[in-house]
Amino acid sequence: SRIKILMKSLVKSLRRTQAKNGKHKPPETVTDDQGDGGTVCVDDCDENPQEVVVEEAAPTSVATVATGSAHCARVSSLSQRRLMKEFQQYSSNQNEYFTVELVDERLNDWNIKVLKFDAESRLAHDMAKMGIPHILLNAAFPDDYPLRPPFLHVVAPRIENGFVLRGGAICMELLTPKGWSSAYTIESIVMQFVSTVVKGKGRVSVWGKKKEYKKKDAEKSFQEVVMLHETRGWRTPPKWEG
Repeated sequence: SRIKILMKSLVKSLRRTQAKNGKHKPPETVTDDQGDGGTVCVDDCDENPQEVVVEEAAPTSVATVATGSAHCARVSSLSQRRLMKEFQQYSSNQNEYFTVELVDERLNDWNIKVLKFDAESRLAHDMAKMGIPHILLNAAFPDDYPLRPPFLHVVAPRIENGFVLRGGAICMELLTPKGWSSAYTIESIVMQFVSTVVKGKGRVSVWGKKKEYKKKDAEKSFQEVVMLHETRGWRTPPKWEG
């Protein structure tokens, strides 16, 4: 199948990357709390950044550069393995809530179609009335995922309220470095989005049904809201909001 061919290609690419960077001792890993098989790097180099940082006045050390390169290779390898596992899981299993696909076959760039929301919500009613089958999200993963969160934003349609900001950015603390945990998966992020947009009384914009958000606008909007929350903190909704 197309998925199997794609996964084989990605595995070969990963092996070529590892061979190019030379053999090295694999990093010590720990299984995440949710038991999904994901791992996080706990190498000593994370705790001792001075080993990979060269002071401006000091001559560049070959050993220092090699240490930094090896660490980057290990993190990149971890990220690719985690993404391959999650993509294979979600693309091969039937999921009533969402589907995933790669953008131009790039493993670190996903389109996510969210298919199902609370049937009693305003958003679900709007989608049914306007004939909109799904909400399209895009997830861009950093090289050190899952140590850092992906950037997630709405692509289409345009949504009013629901904690969806100008440009399509999503106001959720777990998408920030401080709120993120390597134990989170794409499924947990999507389900949190489904809950958040409904709680925030999200509606499909009648003026933006066919207009897509631009990623650069979403990134700018997200940076602004993160800075705001760093100053004011993140509000915990009262129980009556669900």
